[in-house]
Amino acid sequence: MSIPNQPQNFAFPKRSFGEKKPEQRSFQSSWFDSYTWLNYDESRDLAFCHLCMVAKKTGKIGNTKVDGSFITEGFSNWKQAPTLSAGHAKEKVDNRTQLLKILRSIRFLARQGIALRGHDGDEGNLMQLLQHHGETDSSLLACLER
Repeated sequence: MSIPNQPQNFAFPKRSFGEKKPEQRSFQSSWFDSYTWLNYDESRDLAFCHLCMVAKKTGKIGNTKVDGSFITEGFSNWKQAPTLSAGHAKEKVDNRTQLLKILRSIRFLARQGIALRGHDGDEGNLMQLLQHHGETDSSLLACLER
């Protein structure tokens, strides 16, 4: 897998933010330490999520439900960058947690010798087991609806 572009000795251009009292802000190279997945495009002065870009490029995520600000459009609102980056990082952790729950369910069915699917996608053993777990874990149900 490729590594993100994280220039350390680069003069990041400043942008003006605000109407009443405009402030000059720029990308901060220290964000690379906090968010190792950040990818910076020097020619466009935009930040991206390297992992999401690779997943999109390799077809691991589709066009639906994809936030383009970190994949295709880029992000340049440096005033909101720490908040948005933290939100994106939290979303990645949440998705990983849900994926692990799904994988544990698949492992359980496999150990029991039970087929994952039924005649209909919603009636399959895996979906039924996940919906059962969703009765006590609303975040899992939300993940299944996506």
